[in-house]
Amino acid sequence: MKHKVTCAACGKTDRIEVEKGKKIESDWAYFDKININSWKTNKYYYAVNNIDDLMHNKKENRVINPKYNPKTKFKYVEYWECSGCYNKKDNEK
Repeated sequence: MKHKVTCAACGKTDRIEVEKGKKIESDWAYFDKININSWKTNKYYYAVNNIDDLMHNKKENRVINPKYNPKTKFKYVEYWECSGCYNKKDNEK
């Protein structure tokens, strides 16, 4: 099945062959689906004071999200990158 994809970094669009449950045979990189309404759909967020808290997954700094709205629906978008942007990011490291 052909799937229309858009690069999140440069905006380039293409149609690639994708089959459900199989490996993607393409030079495009697929990362995952991202919730773009997460600021309104998450009841809590975690404040990080320093890098040690982040690395050790400490969750003492849980803060209630003031913009939380339980009626807001999740909205997911797929995150794709074309081979040029993906390889450029790897070469910068």
